[in-house]
Amino acid sequence: MRRAGLAGPPDGRGLDGSVASVNSALQRARATLRTRMPRGRSDWAPSAPPTDEDRRILRRYMSAVERGDLTEVAELLARDVRATMPPYPEWFADRDGVLAALSAS
Repeated sequence: MRRAGLAGPPDGRGLDGSVASVNSALQRARATLRTRMPRGRSDWAPSAPPTDEDRRILRRYMSAVERGDLTEVAELLARDVRATMPPYPEWFADRDGVLAALSAS
């Protein structure tokens, strides 16, 4: 299990479960990932390099986040955006959720 980079904790307390339940969940997760994810990392690459417009939007987004300008961030986010902010385990499932998380930070 450790080979895949996902190993169960020495005990299941961190995930509110037993060692057996955590290891079982990891086994199911690995099986799911094997069927749904590309085989190699290179398969995850974009199909084309970013355009000048892509870069302009990215710079605008980064600037807005750095300034804390949530109005501009909202203009740039798709309504159905999905986001996570490692190392925290939360996922935000839409524009309002992402904006709420950003405004709280």
